[in-house]
Amino acid sequence: MAELTFDDVKENSSSTLQQSLPDFKIADGESAIVRLIHPSKESFKIYSVHKVPLTTQKGKNWFPTVNCLRNVGEDATACPLCAAKNDKYSTVTPTCYIRMVQYEFGKDGSMTAKAVVWGRNAIFVKNSVLPLVAEYGENLPNTVVKITRTGANFNNTKYDITVCNQANYPIERYPLDAASAFDNYEELGTNIWDKSFDDLC
Repeated sequence: MAELTFDDVKENSSSTLQQSLPDFKIADGESAIVRLIHPSKESFKIYSVHKVPLTTQKGKNWFPTVNCLRNVGEDATACPLCAAKNDKYSTVTPTCYIRMVQYEFGKDGSMTAKAVVWGRNAIFVKNSVLPLVAEYGENLPNTVVKITRTGANFNNTKYDITVCNQANYPIERYPLDAASAFDNYEELGTNIWDKSFDDLC
């Protein structure tokens, strides 16, 4: 499994198990209120991964994320998925899992907080999230953030990440208790399938 650094990521990069955490998802035109659990650049981990198309017994298609076995500079033969040269799953994407607490509000005004992870191409994180880390530093987890999605499909979807005005979004209203889910959490082996060479052959 290749764990990378931001220096390894290039702009043209194509793009008893612990329980997985929910994936962050919002639809076109929707916004979400979150707190980013990243006080530093070093708090991000980057993994090289494959998206492998599978079909369930009921005929539903899904695309689990699977670890790439190649390390930086290694030949494709180090990973069976890379070596297969199959357009459907051989592409390797440097991916970060952004750790967040998401806040959802019911019609009755009740609020639910939950720990979620947002798997994004490392270039997106480098360009859209790291500037916030640089500006707010260790105080970023104590900042309320809004994420807005524009676009309905993969090719034209954009996400806008903005810091909320504390007068309208007082920090006391958005507790961090749910962030305890990250205390012993690791992406590899949960949201990323951790497979051996033999598993992937």
